[in-house]
Parts: sequence; structure tokens; C-alpha cells
Amino acid sequence: MFFREVNMDNSIHYKRNNISNVILQIEFLKNETLSFIDNSKIYAMILENFPTQNIDTIDEVEVRVNNPQEVPGVDKHQYIRKSFSKDYSCKLSVLKKMISLESNNYIDFNSFYGNIQGILKTIFEEFPNEQTIRIGLRFINMFPYDKNLKSYFNEHIKNYISFYLNEKSAENKLSRTMNRAEFLNQGKRIVLQYGFFNPSYPAILTKEDFVLDIDSINTSVFGSYEDVNAAILQAHFSICELFENCISDRLRGKLNE
Repeated sequence: MFFREVNMDNSIHYKRNNISNVILQIEFLKNETLSFIDNSKIYAMILENFPTQNIDTIDEVEVRVNNPQEVPGVDKHQYIRKSFSKDYSCKLSVLKKMISLESNNYIDFNSFYGNIQGILKTIFEEFPNEQTIRIGLRFINMFPYDKNLKSYFNEHIKNYISFYLNEKSAENKLSRTMNRAEFLNQGKRIVLQYGFFNPSYPAILTKEDFVLDIDSINTSVFGSYEDVNAAILQAHFSICELFENCISDRLRGKLNE
């Protein structure tokens, strides 16, 4: 029996993890998110968790359109406001109609989501007619290569790793291989990607770090904090559930050492 703590959504939390990045993105329909910052209550909550701030300019950003009669254009004056937590392990970005929370030092979901949960609640209190049109949550796991790598995963992924590592030869030098699968789950799309990403691509793969990348995308329209909160918790639960289906008991034991 493995000891596993539980997150706020009853998903499993291990003592350790191999998570390199976690990204939560929320896209709004009605108000530009910079107007949220002009609200004193929302701004005060942002400063509480993200006291260090700066503003960058993005020279050109493609503008998406929903009306097929409209022509996509380019907005040359998009601004992105970045706010950092005290230890710089978490970044809150505000861009046009989207808020993004990113961590490169993930400990647990309660701590990560807790950085923005109160801010979201205040947004809907101050802007009761606001709606979200996209919620994305992504977990990127990075496993450094070791001789036991194959044994950390289910049989399908294990065979995938074996095949590509065995294919290496003097003639065939692996540069990158990533497998992609998409699932539909209760109105959202879950994208699973895994393989040897190789950040030095298209150079030859020399560092055999294995990536397991799970992304949940929900494009339903939500008009309350309660619905948005429930969608985020469900996204995390679904990601954890898929992660559990990908790994073996050997990795579970390693994550609880």
C-alpha cells in the first residue's frame, strides 16, 4: 500500500514529482483582463501573492475571430503584465483577455491553484456578468533517463520507449519522437503527449530525458466562480487520473520515497 496524500479535488498527491512546468490559462469573453487590474480589490489580491511586477510589449499578436465574415488581423500593441511570487517560482501573466498562472517549482495543486483561486473569486464578485470561454490546465513531467526508465510506465509506453531506444544505430540517429493522443471527456479535450522531445532538435538526441505532457482544454462557457472553480478541479482530477493510467507501481513507489 502506497502512502498518498489527497488534493482539494480528491486527486492523488505524491511526496515527490517530476513536474517541470504547470500552466493554468483562463480566457474571458467580455472584459479585457487589464480592466481587472484597475479594480482595487483584485489588484490588492494580486499584489498579496505576486508582489513583483513588470509590463512587456508584444510587437505582433495574431487576433483570432469567431465570426467567419471577419478577417483575422494583427494587434501591434498588446501588453502583457507579469507578476511574480515572492520566491519567483510562480508567474501570473495578464494578456488581453487571458490570465495565465505558471509554476516551474510545483509542489502540490493546493498551493499552486491557491495562488489564483481568491483572485478568480473576486473577479466574478466585481464583474458578475463575466464569462470564461476557455480553461486550459497543463502538466509537463520530465523524467531524466536512467536504466529503469522503461519500468516506470505502463506496457504501451514501455514498448514505445524500448522500440525507439533500440532503433538507434550508426545509421539511424534519433532526433525527436513524440506520441500524441487526444481524448474527449465530459465536454473537454485532454491531450496526452509523451516521448523524447529533445530541446536541441533538430540536432541528434544526446540527452534521453522522457517527457509526459498532459493538457486539459475546456471551451465551455462558464458564468460564475463556482462553475469555473469546478471546471479547474475537474481538469486536474482528469489529468491525475490519466497520469495514473500511464505509470507503474514502481514509479509510484519512487515518487513516495
